[in-house]
Amino acid sequence: MNNKGNRRQFLKGAIDGLGGMITSHFVGLFPETQSLSTKSVGEQISDIRGPIIVEENVAEFYGGFVLLSEHTAFPSYVQRGRGIELCKTDSSEDLALAGEDIQFENIEKLRNHISFPFFVPTVLPPEMGLIHAQVTQFVQSGDIWKASVYFGEKDKHGQFTSIHAQPEFHRPFPVWPVRLPGSYDGNLLYPEKLNLSPKEAVMLPSASGHVFQWIGQDILYSLIVEHDNNRDAALEILSSLAQI
Repeated sequence: MNNKGNRRQFLKGAIDGLGGMITSHFVGLFPETQSLSTKSVGEQISDIRGPIIVEENVAEFYGGFVLLSEHTAFPSYVQRGRGIELCKTDSSEDLALAGEDIQFENIEKLRNHISFPFFVPTVLPPEMGLIHAQVTQFVQSGDIWKASVYFGEKDKHGQFTSIHAQPEFHRPFPVWPVRLPGSYDGNLLYPEKLNLSPKEAVMLPSASGHVFQWIGQDILYSLIVEHDNNRDAALEILSSLAQI
């Protein structure tokens, strides 16, 4: 088995989707929103410990994640979450894995469709609006595989900020260091640990910005900020997340 290929495929799945904004009237639309933390940005992100240097074939467990070195294979002790297939046919072997996307015209309707907490950013540039909201779910059982909301400018393709909530994920969730496109021979980029009271999170760069992931109430959350590759701007959006 090609471990590097599997790892790249896994990272692609982990960072699947891009998206970004809620207007200044957001709080009025959701008066009962609860902030991820009531602290200021500086207080909330109180412990940025810097890059994690992971020795070869050594794993570190952190906040529901397992942080791995570049050439470490997919660990045998990881409990794999269910995969989903969106292109299954009636002749497919396992129809239980057949999935479908359901689109919603607003975030409130998506929220009413799911049974777990969801977060949205309350600080985004004024020109950014809701692009779309959707859930990916299993056709037979109706179980949610992932819920996603994308924000961005209507006339700009690919410059998004998105938030994803995934009940089905690997436990502990493997994280490898990355190399950005065009820099394969360059330095490895290791995940950073973030202490988001009361959650522990990891941050990795993407080709156009930053990816934040944390686990809460047995849900894997991913915030992908790609409309702005500035690290401080991404952290500000992270700290603005409010539960709906």
